Amino acid sequence: DEMEFFLEDPNLRKYVGALEINAEDARMLFRLLDRDYSLCVDIDEFCEGCMRLQGQAKAFDVHVMIFLMESFLSRWSDFTEYVEEGFGNINGLLGLPELQAISALSEGEPRSLAEA
Repeated sequence: DEMEFFLEDPNLRKYVGALEINAEDARMLFRLLDRDYSLCVDIDEFCEGCMRLQGQAKAFDVHVMIFLMESFLSRWSDFTEYVEEGFGNINGLLGLPELQAISALSEGEPRSLAEA
């Protein structure tokens, strides 16, 4: 809520604009810093996030991609489990043997791209 207020205030938008940061970059920066998905960035998250983003200007873009891919992989893993469960239920109703998935993505928890 505070982030949206910040981005809607004309004076603050001018300040952020002077820093050559657009509103979408500011939103993504907030999402990158909020590592525990609490919708709040505490001082530790802020400092750790700033340290991660040090370096060349392209570091921000790399971290945006990592964030988006981690989010996608998490949702994809949930989706594959849902589909496998659904097929298992259908097979059970039809009296067929249990479905055995051959999906590399559904084996275990998705790894963090930062750990790769």
